[in-house]
Amino acid sequence: MELNKSENEKKPSVRRGSFRVGYNNEGRLVVFCAVGAVLCLCMFIVGLIIFGAPDSFTSFMGGVFWIIPAALCVLMIPVIFYGRNCTYHAGEQEMEVITPRGSDYLYYSDISEVIYKQTMLFGKPRGYFVTVVTGVRDYTYLYIINSSELNDPKHTPFYLLELNAGLKRPEPDDPERSAAVMAQFALMQEKQEDRISRKRKKKTWENLFDDE
Repeated sequence: MELNKSENEKKPSVRRGSFRVGYNNEGRLVVFCAVGAVLCLCMFIVGLIIFGAPDSFTSFMGGVFWIIPAALCVLMIPVIFYGRNCTYHAGEQEMEVITPRGSDYLYYSDISEVIYKQTMLFGKPRGYFVTVVTGVRDYTYLYIINSSELNDPKHTPFYLLELNAGLKRPEPDDPERSAAVMAQFALMQEKQEDRISRKRKKKTWENLFDDE
């Protein structure tokens, strides 16, 4: 009983990081940009047929005008695939998630469940539709996985949120917990070295060549 109590009273992991989220209906946005690029390219060809080779200002504008929106549509596709950057700061009482829409403060004591639903894009795993359930409201995020090797919910910052909220216990090989422990160990080691350096005697002419 005392062991369970000590486990529940462990301090939460304090950590900062970043992740990416997708746009709403990003699949439709990609298709829309692709169709728009094709239509603009068709209009460019029609302009060449009607006005001929660009030998005047009118024919030049009639041909080049449709190339500009076509190029913009093509450039928008990788931007949609990349998503939007977000940052998070897991503190002792809450996790602050900073998104393009603003900051979300997820208090550990209010969180009752974190739901992961895998998302697909053109038949390939894209990430997770994460729902953080609290007593006040639900927070949703279209999380994008970094690579095919990091396609497990344990590699998301929301798994750290579950650990700090007490919804899950850390596993021995948990990467999030290991990284947090190593960061805390490095900080404590730095503080220890700083304390030792303060205890060293100041060098004077009497102890200049003394061994410490």
